[in-house]
Amino acid sequence: MIEVTTYEFIKRLLKEYPNVSYYKEIRTYFNDFPIKNGKRKINSSHDAIIVDKQGNRFPYMKSRHQRNNEKLNNFDYITVTRGKSINEILKETNVEVTIENVNISEGGGWYSKGKKYIYKDIYCEL
Repeated sequence: MIEVTTYEFIKRLLKEYPNVSYYKEIRTYFNDFPIKNGKRKINSSHDAIIVDKQGNRFPYMKSRHQRNNEKLNNFDYITVTRGKSINEILKETNVEVTIENVNISEGGGWYSKGKKYIYKDIYCEL
């Protein structure tokens, strides 16, 4: 049995289930951003996309240090694309994976509780 990283484990699962995507789109709608001192506090990551009410997409950042403030005045939502967790992938694929509770050595005598995911000839620990 070979230990692999979580990403390699997910990649192996998805190779057998090509209709399942690794990526998911996370949307934050305009009204979900908090209001502080009378202004809406809009923060997101550099790779976010602003989507206006007509469905047009604009980058959140114009350059490395400049936000796209003119598009932040009136938009529908901001979207970010991220990878799915191993549990989300397992739920979508309905694959038979053995899950065991394990103690993971952190070094220096420290241990944390985690899970060992076993699939065919590979496993990963989280």
